[in-house]
Amino acid sequence: MFFLPFFARLNGLTRYFLELKWREKYMKTLYYDCFAGISGDMNLGALVDAGADAAELERRLQTLGVGGWRLEISRESRLGIFGTRVHVALDSGACEGAENFGHTHSEGCAHSHRDHEHSYNACEHSNHDHEHFHDTNEHSQHEHSHNTREHFHHTHENSHHTHGHSAENLAYCTSNNGHSIKESGEIETSAEALAHNNLNETAHGGAAAHHHSHRTFGEIAKIIENSGLSERVKRDSMKIFRALAEAEAKVHGVEIENVHFHEVGAVDSIVDIVGAAVCFELLGVDRIVSSAVELGSGTVRCAHGVMPVPAPATAELAKSFPSKVGGAAHEATTPTGAAIIASMCDAYEPKLSGKVSSVGIGIGGRDVPGIANVLRVMVYETRQEPLTLTEEMALVEANIDDMSAEELAEFAQSLFGEGAVDAWQEPIAMKKCRVGVKVCALCPPEAEDRVAAAFFERSGTLGVRRMRVRRDSLPREETVFESSFGKVRVKTACFGGIRKSKAEADDIAKISAKTRMPFGKLSRKILDEFERKGAE
Repeated sequence: MFFLPFFARLNGLTRYFLELKWREKYMKTLYYDCFAGISGDMNLGALVDAGADAAELERRLQTLGVGGWRLEISRESRLGIFGTRVHVALDSGACEGAENFGHTHSEGCAHSHRDHEHSYNACEHSNHDHEHFHDTNEHSQHEHSHNTREHFHHTHENSHHTHGHSAENLAYCTSNNGHSIKESGEIETSAEALAHNNLNETAHGGAAAHHHSHRTFGEIAKIIENSGLSERVKRDSMKIFRALAEAEAKVHGVEIENVHFHEVGAVDSIVDIVGAAVCFELLGVDRIVSSAVELGSGTVRCAHGVMPVPAPATAELAKSFPSKVGGAAHEATTPTGAAIIASMCDAYEPKLSGKVSSVGIGIGGRDVPGIANVLRVMVYETRQEPLTLTEEMALVEANIDDMSAEELAEFAQSLFGEGAVDAWQEPIAMKKCRVGVKVCALCPPEAEDRVAAAFFERSGTLGVRRMRVRRDSLPREETVFESSFGKVRVKTACFGGIRKSKAEADDIAKISAKTRMPFGKLSRKILDEFERKGAE
């Protein structure tokens, strides 16, 4: 009998330590080894090779609502190093669809850059990671031609351009639906290398005239926001696109709203960028770090003439991370690759320790001498709690007493579209004892001016207050939990050995309406189920 309390206590201690084990979380760090540079499709290949589920990746990307594509995944090697190549293939007829920005070209002599040579079917426009930049002020004309089977990278210096296929070439295009060479690292020019100055869409002349696909930053944001992707994926995707747009805007001396993306606004490049964000979530990484990034060497021809590698936008993005040049005799890092590193990495050239749980090799489009055209990633697992993420944020606020409740709700919600990460209202007593509302918006410093402008444009306030604050937040992950009541998104975070879980309120509300169960009771039941399943 003496031993019974002891064993009872021991059993309790066992349960306690088991609970601690469940609470304990391996921190996953994704390490980019960019010794040969980085491009969008090489990045997708590396992440899939590291363990991101390709079928689930494609399923989630379909929620973008942009059709006409599929993922082609293959095992290939570069200089004897095997890895995964991910190619965004366009469906049949893509060369004539505006969505897929195909060009038609008349038969003639080939033209080339010194360092770039591409071979593919006559009617296909290479699906590279080349953002076509447009400001809204200039137009002029140019034309160029290709032979039947060979396409050398060219510069679209002007916007009214004439391309046409002969009937023979169009027949060849229709019967040979090959796939264009995408982000290969060594053969891509920069966004500027394919820059247009364009005011509006103009029809192409020739046998198969059609329009380019141009998208503004705002249009891309709407595609992402209206998708069925998780909030984390939406946020990360927009971080990458915004970094790209800001670099282009600075290089060309225009406002970010006047930046028009060409190829990066087309379906394959959207898939590359959003796909990267999806893979980060699928791999469950808490932190992303990178080595110094090889930019390459040589020259590219662009609207500004012949320029050395890196091209202007890539160089602008490279201000955010350590880089090197001369290790590859080509343009090794594309603007999309540079934007991923610049916007998503938490540290550079880090000292890492822990267990390497997976390694991924992403394959570029072609072999080049001297350096394997591959991107390597490694996932490290460390037995420690993630640190809080500390960010400098801007707080913009104003006192308002001349808007209805409906107007205030709509106004506060609109601030998210300007870059706010949080917005709220506080009841206050203003001067002369009038009841009013203080509307507050928390946003990154780069969005502060846009948010402040929204206050003046969409509310009756005559002044705003601005201040810089520090936000500490916990890294979190979102899981779709199949509860006994239905599917519910659950966010989890850890701090100090304590695991916190929160069910998505919108999902709980929908189930509550169907089951007639009170919101609070339902939420507790689902979280209990979630915790029990995790402990099993």
